[in-house]
Amino acid sequence: MESERSRAGHLAALLDSHIVTQLIASAVRFKIPDQLAGRTLTEEQLSGATGIGVPVLRRYLRALQGLGLVEEVGAAQYRGTALADLLRSDSGSLHGHSLMAGDDYYGAWAELDHALRSGEAAFEHRYRSSLWDRLNEQSQVAESFTRTMQWNSERALDEVLGLYDFSAARTIADLGAGHGTLTAGLLDRHPQLRAIVLEQPSGSGV
Repeated sequence: MESERSRAGHLAALLDSHIVTQLIASAVRFKIPDQLAGRTLTEEQLSGATGIGVPVLRRYLRALQGLGLVEEVGAAQYRGTALADLLRSDSGSLHGHSLMAGDDYYGAWAELDHALRSGEAAFEHRYRSSLWDRLNEQSQVAESFTRTMQWNSERALDEVLGLYDFSAARTIADLGAGHGTLTAGLLDRHPQLRAIVLEQPSGSGV
């Protein structure tokens, strides 16, 4: 039977998950996965690249080691892991998600009590605008959101396309298409289709 100490430890880990979110998001904001992509850097080199002082960086890197994002491969020398590759700005599938989770979504979830009491969207209460307005106003946020949606589409693509038989269809419309990942996958499997793709400039990555 699970002990009270074990249950408390599990619950404490859940309560502290906000720390993990910010540890990961800060690594992306300071471009640590990019800096350690395919190479090993010393603490001094990484400090110079990120602007984080060596004593603080050393403690921070220990935390990232605990999360499995970096490895110490020599005396004060570090490299990124396969997990860190997922956070790279050039190719990481979770780069956009980490930025949203550590900023816009993070702030919105802090308004959960208000949303439960009022029924108002937490995001709109926090930022005084809808997510879509915010995406139109802030290109960096929009880029992060679009990459997150692209990753979501890619990982669920086979399952989604298997839910409906498109063999008899001739035209499909993808409204809010983002980068068009879903439509591209559909056309690849059903070349007889013609597609109408609609997206706002902020959501298309243009």
